[in-house]
Amino acid sequence: MDTETSGLAGGTGTFVFLVGLGYWKNDQYHLTQLFLREPDEEPAFLTALEEHLTPFKVLVTYNGKSFDAPLLNNRFVLNGFQSPIKKKHHIDLLSLTRRIWRNRLDDRSLGNLEHEILSLTRSADEIPGWMVPQIYFEYLQTLNASPLQGVFYHNQIDILSLSALFVHLTQLLNNPLAAENPQSLDLIAIARLYEELGDYNRAVQLYEAGLEIGLPTHFFIQTLYRFANLHRRTGQPEEALNLWLKAAEYNEVGACIEIAKFYEHQQKAYSQAIEWTELGLNYLEQSPMPRYIKKQRRMELEHRRQRLIQKQNRLRNQETS
Repeated sequence: MDTETSGLAGGTGTFVFLVGLGYWKNDQYHLTQLFLREPDEEPAFLTALEEHLTPFKVLVTYNGKSFDAPLLNNRFVLNGFQSPIKKKHHIDLLSLTRRIWRNRLDDRSLGNLEHEILSLTRSADEIPGWMVPQIYFEYLQTLNASPLQGVFYHNQIDILSLSALFVHLTQLLNNPLAAENPQSLDLIAIARLYEELGDYNRAVQLYEAGLEIGLPTHFFIQTLYRFANLHRRTGQPEEALNLWLKAAEYNEVGACIEIAKFYEHQQKAYSQAIEWTELGLNYLEQSPMPRYIKKQRRMELEHRRQRLIQKQNRLRNQETS
């Protein structure tokens, strides 16, 4: 579902004058558009919309949870109806696309996703969304519906793009590695999603694939940390160690601390833990981080080194006594 409205800011003064609905029925794809010819017909317009929505349990939108759904809910209430929107399961693809393509695409508008992800191009009939309210109000004044052709086209393509995006996301999430020319930044974003859902096996597979394909340095180091933490949580400290060792090659103070913790708690190898703590102090001095953060980290590392030296001395005393 996608709507065209009398304004882009929302609020009780804004109303919907065009709703596009795309759905499958009898193995065919249908696209229905409901048009509000004049504001006085809004009760009939909303009644027709409710009839069309009744057979469906799930609503798919793009930014609909923040804009379309609240606006329609308000219009139903203002006209004395119960909103059918509230009864639907609502999938807003905007939140999902932000999760998956936030590392790769700065612009995650539906129009940009058409170009960058779906490889679609709109025709010359397309009009920018900001012009839609103006064209509708001109229609109300002149009753000349010809300029609305671009508005109807704009809405149609939004519905078709939304449907294509839904299918694409379904396939991508079901089997990310089967995608043509899989993007490493996309894979680690999906890995993080599966990790948060508790599907650790898939997360591991995707983290490994993303690292193998190659990542920009910032995301490479970030992924090493996330992947290592996943291994640690799932009881595989040695696997985590290998990833921290790789991160330490990039002068990562945090990786040195994690390695020191491994040798201290897992191996009781205090000498090696001290060496990695001291290496972390060396990396800290070379780090471009702000001075106040460096000061705090230095205090923590020096405290850790002192504590490790005390543990090492106690162990030596026990061995000689």
